Amino acid sequence: MIAKALTSGFRRLQWFTSAFQTQAASEAHRNDMLLMHYMALDNARPRLRVLVAFFYGVGFALLSIPTLMTFAQLAWHLIVR
Repeated sequence: MIAKALTSGFRRLQWFTSAFQTQAASEAHRNDMLLMHYMALDNARPRLRVLVAFFYGVGFALLSIPTLMTFAQLAWHLIVR
């Protein structure tokens, strides 16, 4: 069932993870320390999470500049020769 859910598209994967989260967060499992830790970290410091995501985006953009320049030079040399 897990393999089928993972390979049959986003909607089924979303259903599987939603069902798993609902079951894991039920009253029977509220004392699970890892679940409580995850729930605390999942909602902690949303502004900091946005700031980190912004810096990741800036870093990706800055690293893509020399990557694209190298790709363009290599492609040009392959086309010319």
